[in-house]
Amino acid sequence: MGKVKFLYPNKHVVYMHDTIRPDLFKPTVRAVGHNCIRMEKPSRLAEILLKEDKGWDAQKVENLIDKGYDSAVNLDHPVPVHTTYFTAVVDDQGKVTTFADIYGLDRKVAPVVLGNAATYEAPADDANPESNAASAVRPKAPKKNVAGSIQGLFGQ
Repeated sequence: MGKVKFLYPNKHVVYMHDTIRPDLFKPTVRAVGHNCIRMEKPSRLAEILLKEDKGWDAQKVENLIDKGYDSAVNLDHPVPVHTTYFTAVVDDQGKVTTFADIYGLDRKVAPVVLGNAATYEAPADDANPESNAASAVRPKAPKKNVAGSIQGLFGQ
């Protein structure tokens, strides 16, 4: 872990953090970790959150990060965090792209979504030429800037 950690309430004790190993963002498939969310640009998220919540400028945030160990800041106005996991996405043209189900959740979720009597066959990795090990974890960036100012904070 690096210098910045974002804690938020959740029953899984998951949090977002930076890393002292920026080389971990280079591989296309990045399914290595300890179940927390590794961020490529945590200082930018801190700048956005603290500007909106406390009116801090970027220099004040940078100074806090440079200060180092145990400089906790609580937000006065909590921001909801919703973490999702998708094995399929649809682009603006309606094209579906599938990704490897690295956590094996589709087989658990499908009966709930499709009904108990339904069965689900996950697509083979080679069934969709757009879906391969290189794109299994990371979908291509959307054509529209739907994520606004936080897009790219978790790696490209």
